[in-house]
Amino acid sequence: MAVADRIYRLLKSYGQGGLEALEAKLAQGKGDLSSRLDTLEQEWEEPRTRQQGFTPPPQTPSPASPWPKELIDDLAVFGLRPPATLAVVKRIRNQEIRKYHPDRFAGDLERETTAKEILQIYNGAYERLEKRLE
Repeated sequence: MAVADRIYRLLKSYGQGGLEALEAKLAQGKGDLSSRLDTLEQEWEEPRTRQQGFTPPPQTPSPASPWPKELIDDLAVFGLRPPATLAVVKRIRNQEIRKYHPDRFAGDLERETTAKEILQIYNGAYERLEKRLE
């Protein structure tokens, strides 16, 4: 998984104030960025797997899935699974844009750059979904 996708996934898990929380967690870690992300991803997954009856979602669709992998991956960016409508995707995208818009982080170049990368992920996924779900 690409570093930007991993960072996005972790940011989303931290919710409101995610950029600040992730930044603080990454600063505490040791080693290169990839190993710090591995540690944070493990910390994020462990409590979820301990919940009674929790079954992690499959990483790849089953061979008999009627949905293309690209569609499933793009919906996962917004925390959705098929079938989903474009209206739902658009609503979630707009919520996330408000949360991670680069203008919110003006004056902090690193956070602004990260926010731009996150929006590129959202916009790319949305454009592909817009073509598929129309």
